Amino acid sequence: MPTLQDMVHMWKKNESIYSILNKLTAAEIFREYNHAAVGGDVRAAYIEATKYGAKVILGDRPEEITDLRYWANTSLLHLYLKSKRGSRFRLPKDLAEKVMEARKTGKVDADTMKQVICELTEQDPIGSKIVIHERDQYMSFKLLEVACQHKSVVAVVGEAHVPGIQNNWKQHVEVEQLLNVPLRTKMLRIAIRVAQVACLYGTYLYFDELKQGWIQFVEALPKVPKDRVD
Repeated sequence: MPTLQDMVHMWKKNESIYSILNKLTAAEIFREYNHAAVGGDVRAAYIEATKYGAKVILGDRPEEITDLRYWANTSLLHLYLKSKRGSRFRLPKDLAEKVMEARKTGKVDADTMKQVICELTEQDPIGSKIVIHERDQYMSFKLLEVACQHKSVVAVVGEAHVPGIQNNWKQHVEVEQLLNVPLRTKMLRIAIRVAQVACLYGTYLYFDELKQGWIQFVEALPKVPKDRVD
């Protein structure tokens, strides 16, 4: 986990706040999921590609744009509720067991993945549209672009994106629209409100800590015996 000092050092090296927070989130996921690295599959593919001297092309939409589009199209209440329960969404018990088994064996069937996407769409339709379907369009467009320029191409993508890439293959895709971050004024309002909430929460923590310290001080005072007679 990066310490506050580490994050300050990153900032001094001109890393963006988004990049620093992204590394913090990745470290938390790494610790929570038994040292399973975020993007470990793509990282392994990159290592193998370099062994054969292959040219590596990153064909996904930049994560920062995906997140900004999601925040711009989502209400503050939804963002708050999402932060309270984390980035995970709840799956029905039988489907959750299938997913856990797939993680152990490394084999995911198309039907299970389709059910997971349907659950995500039902619980978070905006997230499903922006995080999955828009990226399917973008990756399909980029893959076709690369395939037209090279004789041999190997694409490494997450299982959830395979059907979408196939459905969008050779279809018209508005790439500029997918890279656009809408409603910048709304983003500014969100940033201001988040800062206000952070200040209020920090004030609450300060006074709560002060109150707890006062209680500990009072409890530490010598107790007067009940049977004492002045």
